Amino acid sequence: MKTRAGTKAQLIEELAVLRRRVEELQATDKRHYLERDYLENVLENSPDAIGIVDRKGRFIKWNRMAEEIFGFTFEELKGKSSFDLYANTGELRAMLVKLRASGSIKNYEINMKKKDGSILPIEVSISLLLDNDDRLVGSVCVARNLADLKRALNALEKSNAQLHEEISERRRALEALEESQNQYRAIFENTGNATVIIEEDTLISLANTEFVKLSGYSKEEIEGRRSWTEFFAENDLKWMREYHRLRRIDPHAAPRNYEACFKNRQGEPRVVYVTIATIPSTMKSVASFLDITERKRTEEALRRSNKELEQHSFELYQLNEMLDVLQVCNTSQEIYATIGHFATKLFPIHSGFLAILGETQGVFNVVATWGSTQNEKKDFSHQDCWALRRGKAHVVEMRGGGLLCGHLSCYSSPVGYLCIPMIARGEVVGLFHLMQSAGDPAEQSADSEIRLMSSRERLATAVTDHIGLALANLNLRETLRLQSIRDPLTGLFNRRFMEESLLREISWARRHDMPLAIIMLDVDHFKQFNDTYGHEAGDLLLTQVGSFLKSHIREEDIACRYGGEEFVLILPGASLEAAEQRAEHLREKIKELHLQYQGKPLAGIMISVGLAGLTEHHASSGALLKDADTALYRAKSAGRDRVVVAKTA
Repeated sequence: MKTRAGTKAQLIEELAVLRRRVEELQATDKRHYLERDYLENVLENSPDAIGIVDRKGRFIKWNRMAEEIFGFTFEELKGKSSFDLYANTGELRAMLVKLRASGSIKNYEINMKKKDGSILPIEVSISLLLDNDDRLVGSVCVARNLADLKRALNALEKSNAQLHEEISERRRALEALEESQNQYRAIFENTGNATVIIEEDTLISLANTEFVKLSGYSKEEIEGRRSWTEFFAENDLKWMREYHRLRRIDPHAAPRNYEACFKNRQGEPRVVYVTIATIPSTMKSVASFLDITERKRTEEALRRSNKELEQHSFELYQLNEMLDVLQVCNTSQEIYATIGHFATKLFPIHSGFLAILGETQGVFNVVATWGSTQNEKKDFSHQDCWALRRGKAHVVEMRGGGLLCGHLSCYSSPVGYLCIPMIARGEVVGLFHLMQSAGDPAEQSADSEIRLMSSRERLATAVTDHIGLALANLNLRETLRLQSIRDPLTGLFNRRFMEESLLREISWARRHDMPLAIIMLDVDHFKQFNDTYGHEAGDLLLTQVGSFLKSHIREEDIACRYGGEEFVLILPGASLEAAEQRAEHLREKIKELHLQYQGKPLAGIMISVGLAGLTEHHASSGALLKDADTALYRAKSAGRDRVVVAKTA
């Protein structure tokens, strides 16, 4: 009986041990199920394509993002080799060599094929999967489409074998769960993004290596100790907390993707692209953070470059417009008005003026102003400007930071300014002055003045060059015009100009019913004068006669050299009687000229004058000139030194 009682007690004890073992295995299974669920949700919400293959490269797992990127379903790839997805066998071999050498690769760029045959640039991270005996059982690959780095984490595919009801089946299931856990941990660690699991109370329960790098804290300092709210700026937290609250009510009630300012351990701000999703059937969330700080800086630099390019294009357009207008200006006043107009457009936040060297030696006259100097004009001397004295641009970047020009005393005190001399044919002929308008003192920092002046100097130099060229062209055109209408010896108008002017004056006189007279005069005995004193003396005589006529006519009269020693005066509005009186006056006054040539006095000068007045019988200017010429011939025939009036019909 004792033997049977002992055996029964032993069986009961063994049964109790067996039950405890079963309970332990069940508890272990439960933990692994929970961990598997967490990792499956990480896989389910991954923004990257993830594939798991066995040791022969055949697919055993393939998430939805992989299907979206490559176009293949898992059923289409099941049992197939992953090598078929690579576009170039040479690139594939090189990658495999690196993988075998190191056991893993991270962020490796390679071309892969979609279902439709198109090629995608893909960044892959591959880790080999080993069993407990370090034997290769497969690999896990995380692939990211480089064309779209902002994709959110897609939900990972659910995949696990059902656990057998028996303890032996549970043991095999436990091994499968451990292998699956290792796979998901590898995925979690190799997503390439900083990724965390967030508990309902906002604490971070799990963080991968990338998040450790981003935050600057160790895993021990993060997991279970820090809230995700500690890593974001206060400005962002208000709406991020609201999103967090809404997501607990409805996973779709708040955005899954947004940008925020992330603060690391050192307090350094980083711009991150947040992807967050609620883990189904839990109050937990999985969040990934992609650091886009450099991309944002690049975008800002690009924005500034585009803005500068737009400004440069605008300035170039205005410069071309100004040059077009300057080329058709007929007077210096038109040029000055054009400069004032376009300077306001090219330098909208600046004041300034244009000064031109005047007739008084060394004095510059302000001819155009804009900005706050618009109503302030004052002339200044060459010595009042450092740019004029040095013959090159003079820049003052901030008040008191350089040599100030004396001509600034008549204008508002500048914060910074520049003076650019306008040089033509090696000589300074003008000054272009530009200064920052007085504004908000907060805006007038030294740095802003330096940037402002340096950016405007090139443009102001180009404007100055255009102005100098326009003035030079205008002077050249005026010189050529004068040469075409002036007699080079006497300085009087030439015969061509006289004929054009006579036609115009006849037309005007007839339209307004006004009188018109012409005087034709000839220097008496000019040939004898030339023979006696020489041609140089004759030229001197003609020059003096020209000067005499210019100084003894009205402003509206036109004095011309007709040819040789003959001259013509057109007298608009003068009656025949008034013209005769003036002709007699000229004849008497010219005798008072006393000329010397080579120290010797020349004989007295006398003139013969023919006079004609416009009548209705003059059909043309030629007829009027002929009457005056006939009267002149009569005066010379009658003994010279006299005035003869043409006979009227």
